Amino acid sequence: ELQELVDKALLSLPEQTRDIFMRSRYYNQNHKEIAEALGVSVHTVQEHISLSLKVIRSYLTKYSSTSADVLLILLCLNL
Repeated sequence: ELQELVDKALLSLPEQTRDIFMRSRYYNQNHKEIAEALGVSVHTVQEHISLSLKVIRSYLTKYSSTSADVLLILLCLNL
């Protein structure tokens, strides 16, 4: 259920934001690796990840009965 909700939230993100988030959380690339691969600054990568987490938190708050913060922690730990 958590993964399904996260997937739906990710689909609502702009393509580049989604790509950066997935590279970070699913492919375990660090910010510098992502920045170099996409030709953007590390700061830009950080901003996209921050936006992703805000959108996911909002989505989980709206559609899940479990605390969004707990779910985000699990997501960030790849559990």
